[in-house]
Amino acid sequence: MSTIKVTNVSHPSAASPAIVLDAAGDAAFSGTTLSATASVGTSTTQIATTAFVKNETAYAQINKIAGQTLASGFDSILLDEVVFSKNISLVANQIKFDLAGVYHINVGWRFGTASDAWTGVRLFNTTAGTVGTSFGTGNVINDPGPVMFGFLANITNISVNYSLQTYRAGANMAVATPDVQAGRAFVSTIIKVS
Repeated sequence: MSTIKVTNVSHPSAASPAIVLDAAGDAAFSGTTLSATASVGTSTTQIATTAFVKNETAYAQINKIAGQTLASGFDSILLDEVVFSKNISLVANQIKFDLAGVYHINVGWRFGTASDAWTGVRLFNTTAGTVGTSFGTGNVINDPGPVMFGFLANITNISVNYSLQTYRAGANMAVATPDVQAGRAFVSTIIKVS
């Protein structure tokens, strides 16, 4: 077995390294091309510029454990539990994306104590605005059944955090806290698709 030492790695941005080792010691390449010189013994061979596929996986399940009363109009779901995640985190009840791209987002709950009103979900930031929104639906008064909203969100600004917000047309919605064995009051799943 031989070891190759790579030096003089070029990268589009001199401020950020082209090759980074993660906590497991795996190498991740953060650019789109790599140019390097490999030295073996006394001879030097130039390696041509090579294209790499970057590992840009991102996913998360982020929940709200207890119920919440959401106000008429737009109101943020106060997320408070990360079940698992990669390149997505929770910062003060808001979602932080480490990678730009298009994400598929699902969020579900049981309506609970709520009159029939148009209801929808969006992903929002005051700087970026609305970056994704669901369909709108109504509900049976005090509906005990679950609802699941799904939509795509285009994240271009990763320097800000985003809120999952419900919209209720002229009526509050009180989502109850389920029995601990039954699960969480709100469940959201987020997967980077592009």
